[in-house]
Amino acid sequence: MFKGSLGGKRCTILLDTGASFSLVSAEWLQENFSSADLAEDSHELAQPIRLATANGQVLSVHKAFRKLVQIQQA
Repeated sequence: MFKGSLGGKRCTILLDTGASFSLVSAEWLQENFSSADLAEDSHELAQPIRLATANGQVLSVHKAFRKLVQIQQA
């Protein structure tokens, strides 16, 4: 883990070199970007992507943002 920025906003980053893609929490996006910014740059995925985390929690990916994704608990 290290401190960095995403879209010019400070954040803590967990680097996983074995991951297929990166995720960002919906809460962090909403705290750091305006609704207008998010609406302008987002699109709904045709099919939500379901992911299981190491602790067994299941997440659903519903929206894509310029290579960022919004996650919600399933």
